[in-house]
Amino acid sequence: MKIQAQPQSRPLVQCIGSKAIFAVGGDSLSTFRYSITGGEFLDTSKHDSLVVKWDLEEGLHRIGVQEIAYGGCEGEWVYMYVDLVGERFIPGQTSHVICADEEIEIKVDPQLFKIIRWSDEEAVVDKTDTPRGVYHITKPGTFNIYLEDVHGCKHTETFEVTLCPEAVKQKP
Repeated sequence: MKIQAQPQSRPLVQCIGSKAIFAVGGDSLSTFRYSITGGEFLDTSKHDSLVVKWDLEEGLHRIGVQEIAYGGCEGEWVYMYVDLVGERFIPGQTSHVICADEEIEIKVDPQLFKIIRWSDEEAVVDKTDTPRGVYHITKPGTFNIYLEDVHGCKHTETFEVTLCPEAVKQKP
């Protein structure tokens, strides 16, 4: 993505937790000074680009760049605005204990996520086209959920389920 001196018609949309490379235009002998809100610089070693990792703060943030010419003359700061988005799936606890004849119900709002996949040691279940994003866990194991929201932002969560001590004692 190019940071330019012209005003933006609307902010660039980026997913929370994503990385992006931004390029700047300028003289090949210039150096650049950068500022950012809502993310962190991962790499500014290239003279005309920077790599940014967006943190977990939703909302409008900005990247600024100032060109410093070979002779030391400082240009004006130029800003680009970025809207950080991403529906957050907040599962509550991810470690569960179940006893005989119990189950855990995990719900995902299908209005917020366009792709919903559940997986365990045996299978992957695609819940994308189901009206309710509900998954029932009735046995111990490791279970994963993969979500993609309406912005294309991806989320993955792992659930660990173990048997309660009484259920383990009753096993033959």
